[in-house]
Amino acid sequence: EQQGQQGQSQQPGQQPGGDGSGQAAAEQEALRRALGELMRRMGEMGMDLPRALGQAEMQMRDARDALREGDAGQAVGPQGQALDLMQQGGQAMLEQMRQMMAQQPGQQGGQGRQQTGQQGRDPLGRSTRNDGGFDSEGTELPGESDLGRARDVLEELYRRSGDRQRPPLELDYYDRLLDRF
Repeated sequence: EQQGQQGQSQQPGQQPGGDGSGQAAAEQEALRRALGELMRRMGEMGMDLPRALGQAEMQMRDARDALREGDAGQAVGPQGQALDLMQQGGQAMLEQMRQMMAQQPGQQGGQGRQQTGQQGRDPLGRSTRNDGGFDSEGTELPGESDLGRARDVLEELYRRSGDRQRPPLELDYYDRLLDRF
């Protein structure tokens, strides 16, 4: 029983044996490098790097160094701080992307071009206001003849759906149309 307790006399925060700390340090370094690669790509895209991401990278270095020394307990603080900083950096990136998209109207959805004369129009050609709403310019209300035609079509649908001599597939179609109106 004493032999089992001898192996447990290590200091808090240290892992037994050296293998686990080396593996953890390597994994921490891989995460740090992935963050560095992300930051490099952001710079290539012309984005401003959030300060929080740079700070997160430094915290990840501290955690890696603590793990290399075999002191997992000392790595926990920097790892937690790195996570918090990466979350802050992610929020800053999202905000920056929102601002970039807001400055480039008409290029959303992969279209990437804005035709001359199309400013102030939505994809359906309707005029838009500055506040994002729609102008009523060019919008016509249905006339009496349009309403009468719609009423005639609706009455014909009711008549045909009531004719139980029709095939079931056709009746089902009429019922589905009427459900919409």
